[in-house]
Amino acid sequence: MSLVTTRSPSFLERFQICKTVYNYYSNFAIISEYSHEIDSANLSHALRNVILANPVLGYNFFRVEDGDQVHDGKNFRLSPLNEVLFSDVVSEEKFEVDSEFLEYVNTIHFELDTQKPLFKCIVNGKYIALVFNHAYVDGNSGTSFHKDLLHELNKLDEKETLDVLVTKSELNGIPKSVDELTTLFHPPLLYTLGALLKRFLVPTWLTNLWYKLSYPNLSKYPLFRHKTIQPNTAVKYRIINIPTSECKSIISYARQNETTFTPYFTGLAFVSFQNKIAPFLSDKPKSMDATIVIDGRRYYPELSNELKYQGCVTASDIIVEPVTNLGETVRYITQSLSKDIKSRERFHYVGLLKYLNIFELYTSKIGTFGRPVFEVSNLGRVNEQGEKLDIDQLWFTQDNGFSSMITFSVISTAKKGMNIVIGSSEELEDIRNPETNEKLMDEFTTDLKSSLTNYTKTPL
Repeated sequence: MSLVTTRSPSFLERFQICKTVYNYYSNFAIISEYSHEIDSANLSHALRNVILANPVLGYNFFRVEDGDQVHDGKNFRLSPLNEVLFSDVVSEEKFEVDSEFLEYVNTIHFELDTQKPLFKCIVNGKYIALVFNHAYVDGNSGTSFHKDLLHELNKLDEKETLDVLVTKSELNGIPKSVDELTTLFHPPLLYTLGALLKRFLVPTWLTNLWYKLSYPNLSKYPLFRHKTIQPNTAVKYRIINIPTSECKSIISYARQNETTFTPYFTGLAFVSFQNKIAPFLSDKPKSMDATIVIDGRRYYPELSNELKYQGCVTASDIIVEPVTNLGETVRYITQSLSKDIKSRERFHYVGLLKYLNIFELYTSKIGTFGRPVFEVSNLGRVNEQGEKLDIDQLWFTQDNGFSSMITFSVISTAKKGMNIVIGSSEELEDIRNPETNEKLMDEFTTDLKSSLTNYTKTPL
């Protein structure tokens, strides 16, 4: 593996630097329930070993000159910290994994350009909430961290807690960025030319005609939007747990219908939204949209170690008309997602953004109706067991930022099934059904869970 001591941020990292500097996005977290309590001595040595094996965890982005927006974030460098203290990354707090705790986690903000790591662990007995700044990692990195931590904990039997986990001299370098290691975000010339032609040469009348003749018909069914994007929007959380036995049955049912869980779940979510929320906020049926996160590591298995602790994702943009046939909608979502995975076009599209000023782009979103209805991020199933310690249960949670009105963060384990964390922005949270006086988000969540657990009653 080719390593560097310090490097410039990738353009994807500059997106996250912008979000951090302006506080447009706080963090994401992977919370783990281990099979028994973890003492501070073993935890400190395990963290040391994980950081030594993945030195980027002991890094931060430092400014080399002022003017973040003028320099478009290129004025930062990813460089090692002088040291990482146990107290920098671990705090012991009493908590239960519930909505209130997830709201608390979402208030944690990491600072760039400071001698502090960009992650922390909140520990309560056998629970560890691993909270990450998004600047140099993504959700899959968070699951990798728990796997790496479990591997180390199963080897240890330490008696003394380390105060200093690592020092700068022990950090032996980091991999090159995803931009340098892969071509994911390097759009081919023909794709770039096509995008430019579509953007600047296709007349408005032809675009409007396309909207009328194609699916979805956005002329007949405009996109659902509620309020404009505003920074620092609070998020409320709800948790749906699907036990392992039911989870297996739902996934089997999806496969029998030639799809997978994520498209099926997204289709059900659209139906619940149009039945339980949209009628109270729109006077006519509207199209709905979702972004489904795609992990780019799938294309580079030989770079698994180099890409483990980097941001390496994009999203498939899905737009559907009001759902009249669940099976047809799910098949459309499945086909669209499969096409985007096979073609890598969504990575190419994101790669075009490197030609823009990212800081200006994000700032320009404020006050627009650019926030999709849903984001769906499914980290899959984690099956980790050891001789002394297992991972029994996981939760994945994140800030909504500018990404969506409602965010679904999904993860599962073999022992305790699937947890779906639903994050709703405050623009939806306080709206009630005038007939029942119940919050729309509560009725939406109940309906969605019912659709999932009564899957045979919602045939495709």
